[in-house]
Amino acid sequence: MDCRDKTIVITGANGGIGKVTARELAAGGARIVLACRNLEAALAAADEIRRGAPGCRIELVRLDLASFASVRACAAEIAQRFGKIDVLINNAGNYTQGDVLTGDGIHPTMQANYFSPFLLTNLLLPNIEASGRGRIVSLSSAMYVVGRLDLDKPGFLVRKNGFSAYAGSKLAVLLFTLKLAERLSGRGVTVNAVHPGLVNTKIMTLHKWYDFFIRSYMNMKSIDAEEGARTSIWAASSEEAAGLTGKYFVRCAVAPIRIAAGVLAMRDELWEKTMAVVGL
Repeated sequence: MDCRDKTIVITGANGGIGKVTARELAAGGARIVLACRNLEAALAAADEIRRGAPGCRIELVRLDLASFASVRACAAEIAQRFGKIDVLINNAGNYTQGDVLTGDGIHPTMQANYFSPFLLTNLLLPNIEASGRGRIVSLSSAMYVVGRLDLDKPGFLVRKNGFSAYAGSKLAVLLFTLKLAERLSGRGVTVNAVHPGLVNTKIMTLHKWYDFFIRSYMNMKSIDAEEGARTSIWAASSEEAAGLTGKYFVRCAVAPIRIAAGVLAMRDELWEKTMAVVGL
């Protein structure tokens, strides 16, 4: 994996899949920009990556995906500091239980997983196009198959709870990927979505009495972050993925997208209404 002279932006890279992805791409020679809410944790992750790959280039930028203002500030800083972006990996994920809203009036899971990555990606498009062979990689999930969206409701959620928001957000990410790939056809940028697998992170900790059973199931059935990061790394850096766009990757290969025709047809309306929500 040779990533020399590449600048790669990774959201939520201070732990889990994102940190492993950052570590491996940094070892390949890329300059890595960690876009994270918790800069203290990001600094610790950067130090750990540098110890494993002395001489690698790690930069930090603050990004709070629960705030559109933070996303705009982050995009402006990235554009000003780094100019050309070769790869953007929308890695950060959120699972918030309950009927709660961010300061922008959106369920935290939908905002962090879908709306804010949509905004960040669009704001950085000129920088990604400037690379000549840019790549956009967004983490979706196999849970997209049970996701539901209602574009006439605030935040597009059918139900305002953690599971519905998570599944809906991952469906929205996949539809966004397909639509953006169509819009950027012939412009030197590939756009793909990734399912990392059932990764044993703390994202599904709900602070409920049944957390023990969730953790037990995860411990038995899940994979670790090392394995979970493989497809993101492959999508961001491999020659095999270089010419692929509008795809859904599972285990470093193209996987079928199982979306009903009526839901697939929502992607144009989803795009337009999302543009309005994020203020583009």
